[in-house]
Amino acid sequence: MAPRLGVTTRVMVDGRQLDDGCLDWSGPAYEYPRLGRGLIGDDGLSVVWGRRTTVDQPSPSTCAFTVTDDGSGTAYFDAFSLGATVEVFAEGDGTATGAVQAFADGGFETGVNGWGTTSNAVVTRSTVRPHAGAAAAAVTATDGALPLTVILAPAPVESVGGNPGAWDAIPTTRGGTVWPVSAWVWVPPAVTVAVDPVLFSGPFQSSASVAAGAGAVVPAGSTARWVLVAFEFAPGVNDRWVGVAVTVTGGGLPWDGVDPALTWDAVDPTLAWDEFGTVYVDEVSVMAPTGSAPVSVLVFSGRITDLESAFDDDAGAPVLGITASDFLAELGNRYIGSEPFLVEPAGARITRILGLAAAGHAPITADVADTLEPVPVGWVDIDRQPAAAVLTDTVVSVDGVLWPATHISTGPYVRVEDTSARLAQSALILSGGVIIIGPALFPPDADPAPWPVSACDVMRDPVRFTLEAADIATRVTVTWEEQTTDDDGNPAPTSRTVEVTDPAREAVAGSRGASVQTILTTATMATTVAERFLARLTGLWRIEGVRLADDDIPEPDDDAAALFLALLDGVERGGLPLILTDMPAWSPLGDTVPAYLEGGEYRYRGGGWDLSLVVSRANGIGTSAAWDELDPTWAWDQFDPNITWDDLRGVGA
Repeated sequence: MAPRLGVTTRVMVDGRQLDDGCLDWSGPAYEYPRLGRGLIGDDGLSVVWGRRTTVDQPSPSTCAFTVTDDGSGTAYFDAFSLGATVEVFAEGDGTATGAVQAFADGGFETGVNGWGTTSNAVVTRSTVRPHAGAAAAAVTATDGALPLTVILAPAPVESVGGNPGAWDAIPTTRGGTVWPVSAWVWVPPAVTVAVDPVLFSGPFQSSASVAAGAGAVVPAGSTARWVLVAFEFAPGVNDRWVGVAVTVTGGGLPWDGVDPALTWDAVDPTLAWDEFGTVYVDEVSVMAPTGSAPVSVLVFSGRITDLESAFDDDAGAPVLGITASDFLAELGNRYIGSEPFLVEPAGARITRILGLAAAGHAPITADVADTLEPVPVGWVDIDRQPAAAVLTDTVVSVDGVLWPATHISTGPYVRVEDTSARLAQSALILSGGVIIIGPALFPPDADPAPWPVSACDVMRDPVRFTLEAADIATRVTVTWEEQTTDDDGNPAPTSRTVEVTDPAREAVAGSRGASVQTILTTATMATTVAERFLARLTGLWRIEGVRLADDDIPEPDDDAAALFLALLDGVERGGLPLILTDMPAWSPLGDTVPAYLEGGEYRYRGGGWDLSLVVSRANGIGTSAAWDELDPTWAWDQFDPNITWDDLRGVGA
């Protein structure tokens, strides 16, 4: 049965797709028992991920499903094994508005996303000879010798281990499609220029692969000129970004190669001698064809940890229950032991832990928030500990969130989020002459902007509003480590504590404490962590049981499908900003509720997804306004006197 929203799903085990009972399989592709009957049942395929509250860390994600042995193909007990990889994908339709530009800033107006792939090559942004606009990419040989090759990426490249999702907004390839590629090239005399497509498996320099000979060649000529290079490229693979490579060959123009009849005043006065060895590239265009790049997201990636075989009377056949966990669970079983860790930035500590855990395994990289990466963490005598525990201790210390993610192209990585850098969903606004905290306003084309979730699309029965004592703290104690030494001069950190209180809140709610154990090295940073915890534990109503189901969406349009794909995306969903609208009158939260996605229990059954969401209120979380962002005409006495400094955390301008 086709999903009403058009969001299709496929399950891969060790790189091979399971028969979901709906596909017309033929040939050797069908190597596994049937998945369909198991999914049609009440249990379906489930994915559980994330965390329950804003003071927890995410648990390892899990995936569970059943397969039915229909008597054909490989016996089901031989088809699956412990440790086999499991991937769950969700895909939506591609754009219906025509071809889409897949090369950002092809005019190089802001910079050049390029580098030399030969030792003598360099590419820079130049304003000397643009074909259009203010700039072009200048390709030169540092030693004056040819040949040379440079690569131009479709967007700025990330450092190795940086943000694997940096290019996720750029269309990617699909096998069987054709991509038009073009560029204007300034070709000096006596050189040959080839422009070829480049396939990127990730937003990293090391992920580029040149499709040599798949592009077009400008042959050597006797004069310098601009030439439009255009060709069509059939990628033949899925999930790759497309850039271009520029290769320059030939000897260049020697002094005696100039027409002896040429007079000095006949030469282009803007042409410098150096430019006889410089190639310029401008107006690069890489077009993703209509419908060629549907949105494809990875909902789950992990390994099988449990198998259970039984006979199912309803199915009239044996069934196999399969459970898989993501790499965060595996890191809990990888023990690291080394020399003690010295004081170092949190980002370096996280990279060190993952490097030790990768011994004998595929590497896992980290994308650490810029605001948290430089925070110092203290001396630790590691000895022998689970990598996941050491990693969590580090992230908790800097008040980050450790999201396990697997990018569809670049593989597993950890994303360490700074919740204070989330999109601010509240703002200071002037209302009736008084400056108050109100909802932030986003223009229709704002990017980023919170995803709207209408209460009209949410099932009413599971929804609960709760207010519990555990949701409020009036004082937070944070332990930190002063980096002292023993009598022999060896590191022997001394535990210290700081405590931050809210007397006004305590006068109303009584004394309610929370504590955090860290390996921070200063009281200042410990106080910052305590203040951030206190700002989140304000004792506000929580909403639980927010559930979106494919079958229950009254108008299953493209916007609804895009929302489901965003909620399913295992790379971006952690901390995804949402705004709950059209809330009922009996809601204690008002008509509109800004929130963030923290976790969920997702089920796929009957051809569609049923998403139970864990959301947090957007209070005390998000980017805070800077002084110079406020309206300079505002006066101090216009501010609502009930606003406290803690209230301003996560409030934008």
